[in-house]
Amino acid sequence: MSDLRLEGEFARITTTDDKNTNYYIIRVTYLFSKRTSVYSMFSFMQNNSNASCSVGAGNYTVPGAKQVGMASTRSLKLSRSR
Repeated sequence: MSDLRLEGEFARITTTDDKNTNYYIIRVTYLFSKRTSVYSMFSFMQNNSNASCSVGAGNYTVPGAKQVGMASTRSLKLSRSR
């Protein structure tokens, strides 16, 4: 098992009223142990001239705008004692 994992994702949103968006995501995860990891994610939202989708939930953008987002976190999985 590798301690480093690289993942990518692509999504395309297409609507009937020509509001199209491309969404690209790259995530890198590093596993310290079975229960502990850290990851960083980079995303890019590319709207056409009519679309106004944003990278973050609840954010607003103007039609045709391009956005970049980045997030990092760590994860700790806890197990029950018996």
